[in-house]
Amino acid sequence: MLNKIEAFFDLKANSSSIKKEFLAGLASFLAISYIIVVNPKILAAAGMPNDALVTSTILVSAIGTIMMGLFARNPFVIAPGMGMNIFFSYTAVKIYHLPWQTVLGATFWSGIIFSLLVILNIRVKIMLSLPIAVKQSLGAGIGLFVAYVGLINGGLITTNSEMLCLASINVHNILFLICLITLLILFIKKTPAPVIIVIIAGCVLAAFLNTLTTEKIIHLPPTILERPDFSLLGQINFFDGLKFSILPTIFTFCFLSLFDGTGSIASLYNEMDKPQRLNDKKLKKTFLADSISATLSGIIGSSPTTVTVESGVGIAQGGRTGLTAVFAGLMFLPFLFLSPLINAIPIEVISPALVLIGVIMMQQVERVNWNNFRHATPAFFTIIMMILSSSISTGIATGIITWFLISLFCNRNELNLTAIIITFFCFIMFFNAVNLF
Repeated sequence: MLNKIEAFFDLKANSSSIKKEFLAGLASFLAISYIIVVNPKILAAAGMPNDALVTSTILVSAIGTIMMGLFARNPFVIAPGMGMNIFFSYTAVKIYHLPWQTVLGATFWSGIIFSLLVILNIRVKIMLSLPIAVKQSLGAGIGLFVAYVGLINGGLITTNSEMLCLASINVHNILFLICLITLLILFIKKTPAPVIIVIIAGCVLAAFLNTLTTEKIIHLPPTILERPDFSLLGQINFFDGLKFSILPTIFTFCFLSLFDGTGSIASLYNEMDKPQRLNDKKLKKTFLADSISATLSGIIGSSPTTVTVESGVGIAQGGRTGLTAVFAGLMFLPFLFLSPLINAIPIEVISPALVLIGVIMMQQVERVNWNNFRHATPAFFTIIMMILSSSISTGIATGIITWFLISLFCNRNELNLTAIIITFFCFIMFFNAVNLF
């Protein structure tokens, strides 16, 4: 049996072993395990049931990661993408007022489109045709938006006469601030699994604060173990997800998947010192596993998944084959029975992770050539419109439209057919955002 496993994953050729792959899988799982807690809390804002969200998050992560290991045989973990879950709840549902069942439909169809782009080898062409300024600023804009949601959920920021302002000090945002400062210190000190440490410590602190105030911060569940809630499976609305008014949502999911998945995979290949060739069958299988997993997300009941950069932790531990991913995927499954415990974690304890992710993603802003006004202007509008409109898709559309208009009058050499088609879809997204249709 062990010999068959070693032969299937070609462990000897990759200078690896089952033990090394197991430890790498454990490292990758610990690095991304916060998603089991964070993703359900974010998607619950869309009105979806908490217990079922824990189940769907774990299922789609386990299935996607194991598929990556067995099909593409790469040590990459797949999980719901931060940014895409924020867009799902806070833009598609809360801003566009779409039912979450319809947004699950949009998730499914965006995954189908994304899979076709991979099969037809169009994915790379689109990446090359996108404005460099928008590509370089997208991560920073999403990072700011993710951090903004974290500050809102943590109770530090509130609205006063429709303007954002600091909230009055209370026990909730004190807990948030303590957890945030602790998380930042642990991260800077490069402590392993800092998010998990802060979540556990934050829950202990919340239980202590419960004894000091009449206001309940944490509600302990009557039971820790419970059967998985599969009620979200099949709740998808396929047909409404294809309506013309849903196109901006589908396009945004495709756009975010394109950047999240492609960027993460490129980064992880570099960490493994593996070349990326356009005709590489293993690379194509990796892209396909990524897109198929995103398609399954809609059926299982989650926002789209993507290859996670946290997979780099396992690679640093020595993971080189798909066995790392298989081990990591299997480690998700026991948590299917812990939904009461997971849902008891206060939002103030989870929100610091969003702020940290925002800080990490914001580092990408240095890639923008701010001295070149043709690049700086689209980048600026991409970032600022994401925050001011509370919409990732509006930020993307505004940035690309700005780039198109500047290129049309100042530098037509940058325009090509693919770029014009992308801009056309951005006009649709923008017009939808301002309710012109």
